[in-house]
Amino acid sequence: MIREAEEFADEDKETKARVDARNALESYIYSMKNSIEDAEKLADKLSDEDKATITETIEEAQTWLNENIEASKEDFQDKLTEVEGICKPIVAAATEEEGDEEDFDGHDEL
Repeated sequence: MIREAEEFADEDKETKARVDARNALESYIYSMKNSIEDAEKLADKLSDEDKATITETIEEAQTWLNENIEASKEDFQDKLTEVEGICKPIVAAATEEEGDEEDFDGHDEL
């Protein structure tokens, strides 16, 4: 009986880790979608090409997510890493350019 309880505990840990990895990917997709649509966040800072790249990436990730409901924790983590690898450099460049413009407009950096 104790052995069965330990087996179920291990299964529960694995399931929780898989669900957490799935939720992390879903959360990132949702966050990116909202950020590129919100003028106060990224919408006005991204070029049309960059918006299209991010939109295509998150739509593909959402499709993958819907088609791979029972994927492993590692699969969800790999997909998140892939999506972040595309989106983060674009976002960083857009926010860096904004910072450069503020400095150029006479705001002093400390």
